[in-house]
Amino acid sequence: MEILFVLAAFIAGGCIIISSTLNAQMAKRVGAYKSALINNVLAAFTALIILIILYGGFSREVAALKIAPLWSLAGGLLAVAIVVGSNIIIPKIPVVHTVLFIFSGQFLIGILIDAINNIPISYGKVVGFLCIIAGLLYNVYVDKAESKAI
Repeated sequence: MEILFVLAAFIAGGCIIISSTLNAQMAKRVGAYKSALINNVLAAFTALIILIILYGGFSREVAALKIAPLWSLAGGLLAVAIVVGSNIIIPKIPVVHTVLFIFSGQFLIGILIDAINNIPISYGKVVGFLCIIAGLLYNVYVDKAESKAI
């Protein structure tokens, strides 16, 4: 069963970069903020349709908002920041670099959240993170050197 979750995470990761790339293409035409608005409105509409199909509505979800801590709504604000940031960044640097920088940020924040929640951080995680950063920096360096040589 665990392999299904790993596969789902892998697919979700691929969908994130495809979505970000498509949004960045739209942002070139309408601007980063308008593209973010279109993206989030379409996402909300899609979620609404799914809720209606699967659950016959969303009254339970609205009721749950009343008891959810206010800070938990920050995810929506962060979603806008992610879309706008990706819309601005993706046209400026190679997509593979964008993916690796985003992953590095996710990895670092994941380690920090684990630390805050008293989840042990293994030496292997730290070494793995440092290897990823070193590989990313090396890749950026090689790409710059190759582009100057052309």
